[in-house]
Amino acid sequence: MTAAVAVQDGTLTVVLFDPLGRRIATLVHSEGEAQTLSAPPGWPPELSHQLLLGLYLHHLPPSQWRFPDEGWSIAHDASHRTLNYHQHQLVQLQYQGGGDSERSLRFIGQDMSVRITTLSRAEL
Repeated sequence: MTAAVAVQDGTLTVVLFDPLGRRIATLVHSEGEAQTLSAPPGWPPELSHQLLLGLYLHHLPPSQWRFPDEGWSIAHDASHRTLNYHQHQLVQLQYQGGGDSERSLRFIGQDMSVRITTLSRAEL
């Protein structure tokens, strides 16, 4: 799976593509609300939420996370980051080679993991 990620005017947009470059889903996060604008039939809403959590887990330093209640926590070291809720893992990032350009994202309860390679970064 490939994703294009853009942030503009406080809105995060994620477009997911299959290995052939066909659009799978479009997710938008703005003003605290997440929306799945397009997705295949049977796409679980939890997967959209977990994809967005995975993006934030990677890009936000653990010190910047703010949680609405004490049940949330982040475990992290140089090789992984895990978002937990009441001691249950929700999303786990594993970094290969110690850098952030190669990583895998495991979605707990979805029987799915994604290998991520950052090809380029551009400021909007």
